Amino acid sequence: MPFKESPEKALGNSYYIAKKCFLNLEKKFAKNPSLKIKYKEFIDEYANLGHLRVLKNKPEFGYYMPHHAVIREKSETTKLRVVFNASCKTSSGKSLNDIQMVGPVIQSDLISILLRFRKHKYVLTGDIEKMFRQTEIKEQQRHLQLILWRDDETKPIDILQLNTVTYGTASAPFLSTRCLLQLAKECEDKSIACVIENDFYADDLNTGSETVEGLKYIYREVVATLDSAQLPLRKFRTNCPSLFENDDDTAKFVDFNKESSVLGLIWCPKSDNLLFSTDLQHSAQITKRSVISTTAKVFDPLGLLSPCIIVPKILLQQLWSAKLDWDDPVPAEFCKDWSSLLKEFSYLSDINIERWVLCDNPKTIELHCFVDASQQAYAACIYLRSEDCTGKVTVRLLCAKARVAPMNPTTIPRLELCGALLGARLCSKVLDSLQCNISRKVLWSDSMVVLGWVQTPPRDLKVFVCNRVNEINQLTPGFDFRYVPTDQNPADMGSRGVSPKQLKASSLWWAGPLFLANDPTCWPTQQQIPSLPELKIPRHFLVGRPLTSLPSAPINTKSPNRYQLIEKIRQDFWQRWRREFVAELQQRTKWKTRQHELRVGDLVILKEENVPPLQWRLGRVTRLYPGTDGVSRVADVMSSRGTVRRAVNKMCILPSSAPADTTLINDDKDAAENKEA
Repeated sequence: MPFKESPEKALGNSYYIAKKCFLNLEKKFAKNPSLKIKYKEFIDEYANLGHLRVLKNKPEFGYYMPHHAVIREKSETTKLRVVFNASCKTSSGKSLNDIQMVGPVIQSDLISILLRFRKHKYVLTGDIEKMFRQTEIKEQQRHLQLILWRDDETKPIDILQLNTVTYGTASAPFLSTRCLLQLAKECEDKSIACVIENDFYADDLNTGSETVEGLKYIYREVVATLDSAQLPLRKFRTNCPSLFENDDDTAKFVDFNKESSVLGLIWCPKSDNLLFSTDLQHSAQITKRSVISTTAKVFDPLGLLSPCIIVPKILLQQLWSAKLDWDDPVPAEFCKDWSSLLKEFSYLSDINIERWVLCDNPKTIELHCFVDASQQAYAACIYLRSEDCTGKVTVRLLCAKARVAPMNPTTIPRLELCGALLGARLCSKVLDSLQCNISRKVLWSDSMVVLGWVQTPPRDLKVFVCNRVNEINQLTPGFDFRYVPTDQNPADMGSRGVSPKQLKASSLWWAGPLFLANDPTCWPTQQQIPSLPELKIPRHFLVGRPLTSLPSAPINTKSPNRYQLIEKIRQDFWQRWRREFVAELQQRTKWKTRQHELRVGDLVILKEENVPPLQWRLGRVTRLYPGTDGVSRVADVMSSRGTVRRAVNKMCILPSSAPADTTLINDDKDAAENKEA
């Protein structure tokens, strides 16, 4: 067992608490004699297999574990199992589990194994008998696995030492699976090593092959390899009964026609279908606690029922927004909706799903992911499209996922983008798990905005969109992004929710849109997807703060402090940005070409800021001052009050059909000069 600290230093006395728990257990035995008989049979079997031994003397130091029974009526073999409580605190306040290292997860996760389980034509399941107890613990550590026991109250209590990996200890799952991994590493046959390493979930084997011969080879070699390490496989089930024709050990087998559990799903080997258990009880009082508990009982790791499961999740979100306590009664309107939903959920047990998702001897396999969103939820579903040598196409739902939309309101395009990200993550998971060649990968969406964002450079997008687009592009290399009409998008069902009856009858959900069964030339026409940056100029860059914040006062101090200096630089930058750049972004609708240049002799009106327009003075241009570019921007104008020099943009040229009379102007000018003299 791996420890974080020394048990001798960390653990205190545990004998008395273990004795108290055992005496309470004996009281249960007195009330339930049949429980005592089964319990005794379990302990006797433990001893007969050499998995424990009775200590003659009490050790100086040890950890005593309380124990209790767990009854599993649905178990095909052991109905009663004794579980040991290594989390019971000692007098020091620490338990054996507190000082143990748990260890990493070294097996494939449940979803990956189930995905691979659906791609094989022929499959085989089984489990390792007493897997934890097949691994011995070092003798120097066995004093940390002590229990108290007697089968007769008149006898003294015995101290039993457990010699193997024990249920209830924190490191038990890692130690047992690590032994299995070591067996795979030492196996010379790489294909069998791959099965042992990737197709076991704890002690459950879920593997398969495309041929009967291949499955027979896997069965024979895996059994032989595990037998060499005293890890016997049992409780076999398969959709290929001929697998065991020449095997005489009938104790390993069970009824192949009977439904069995495959990592939480119900599988019928005879029909090769997956089913769902929906034993949902109606609580006398509906509370937030009972709603969550009931919703969690529908186990659907592959999301095949997500269009139905999302409905109670949406209701639960509404209940959560009401801010009720865990055991407060829910509103009457919610009770009505919830009761109606539970009645509909009874029909989930009528849904049968084909386990195998591919055609026979596929020539090509394609992955098609559909995504969609509504104001309440967003969803993604993945289909495998396989085609054989004759051109026959098979399209089946592989997995799906749906999530409730955030409680904070957001736009539909952003929710559609969240759906696309959910689909990209699900695609990445599927591709890593299937371990087969995918010839084409397509992500379908009915949102042109999302398809535009995915093709837009991230630098042109806001942070929310940019981060998600970046992740989508990283997760989907080699993918095609295509548009699908909403009425042909199966993910629409996952984002809005449907009843179990509607889901069962929906070919769109189970087999995808009809066009997938046709040649790719018959698929929806690829539309022109525009580049759609969400915002070209971020507002925080325009003003340096949110638009709703109050403006700062102008900084006119001669000796500003550090903050004022920074603020002044910001204000100066903003003023130049506004005048020199932002103003140029507006398209000019008139005065695009030069109409009439100011000439000597033109009659003008002089603009004056503090005088009403009807009192502006008239004058004639007497002299122009051209710039280096030949354009005159300043001119002398003779008015009734004399000659003034003004900027051209402060004058209004009056229309005149006659050419300017320069002689008259010169005479007037001379007369004015003589008057001044």
